[in-house]
Amino acid sequence: MQWQIGERRSRFERERPPGLDVTERDIAIMRATARHRFVRSTHLQALMPEEPAAKILRRLHKLYHNGYVDRPRAQIDYHRKGGGSKPMVYGLTSRGERLLAAETGTSPKRRKAGAMRLSLEHALAVTDFMVSLEQVCRERGDVRIIDSDEILASASERVKRQLNPFMWETNVRWGGEEHRLHVAPDKVFGLEYANGSRRFYFLEMDRGTMPVARGDIRRTSLLRKFLSYDATFRDSLHRRLYGLPGFQVLTVTTSEKRISRCLEVLDDVAARSGAKRVLFFIKAAAPVDVLALVKP
Repeated sequence: MQWQIGERRSRFERERPPGLDVTERDIAIMRATARHRFVRSTHLQALMPEEPAAKILRRLHKLYHNGYVDRPRAQIDYHRKGGGSKPMVYGLTSRGERLLAAETGTSPKRRKAGAMRLSLEHALAVTDFMVSLEQVCRERGDVRIIDSDEILASASERVKRQLNPFMWETNVRWGGEEHRLHVAPDKVFGLEYANGSRRFYFLEMDRGTMPVARGDIRRTSLLRKFLSYDATFRDSLHRRLYGLPGFQVLTVTTSEKRISRCLEVLDDVAARSGAKRVLFFIKAAAPVDVLALVKP
């Protein structure tokens, strides 16, 4: 049965809060939501396989109506276009952040600048990748994901105080000129293997909408990102800012044709050394490919 528009919108209006005694399950739900920023209910079910799906949905209902999680209204159009019922998308509210901080003994997180302007579809694509990667790591049993909070713990105090601590400025040489460009990965994470070795990654989720290259480096393009990452390595910014011994850029994209175009661009510019740090994967099989290609 398809929803009527009014019924869809009512799902985005809070009712009188039902009684809520915060449980360990609630904390786990909020912690996972905070870690990924935006999650579908199905993401949470995948991350908490030991919990019955119906219980997770019931707890989300209570957390939403008590104001601890939100249902971004941007998804109203997604529901309308697709018709029928789709998994609801959730994000943590300021109240949820405070509760999570109190329960875990940490400081409340400040919202990153511009985060609410981020395309919901793009954000969910990042969550899709990270949740799938977590599932693959759990199935293997010998690989652990090092999340961004753990990485940030080793960063300088100045970096920690920034509104978006994983955005930094680079000096890129292009067209005979110096350009100061900012770069902000879609996700920063690491993999720790059973033998203790660690690898670190900057994730770029490419949905095929951004030009691979432009004539003007000041305008957004994948080339601009690649050059910024190359400058990051050249100037050891990954070490100075985050204490990372090294990194690779994981670019998850849409097709082999798109990958070929990116490689052509990297071969045509003075970024051949940077090309060694850029790995490309097709979206559908990316998490499995990552663990198969990137070995300890």
